[in-house]
Amino acid sequence: VPFVIVFTKHDKKKSSKNKNFFQDFKKVFLEQWNEMPQSFITSSKKKTGREPILDFIEVLNGQYFDYEKTIDKDY
Repeated sequence: VPFVIVFTKHDKKKSSKNKNFFQDFKKVFLEQWNEMPQSFITSSKKKTGREPILDFIEVLNGQYFDYEKTIDKDY
């Protein structure tokens, strides 16, 4: 299962503060990691970010079920 970051409550901050927050977060994150994991920005209030996450989960489910077909069931 891949590691992803989901930023929630995107509607709580002003747009300019959000931009700075994400840039600052990425800078700090990359001090310890080689690359940023996939990330999603969401807001339940504004209903944003839901579809990209659901699409991502759908792809993962498809990959899992494709893999499951290839493994030996008698193992």
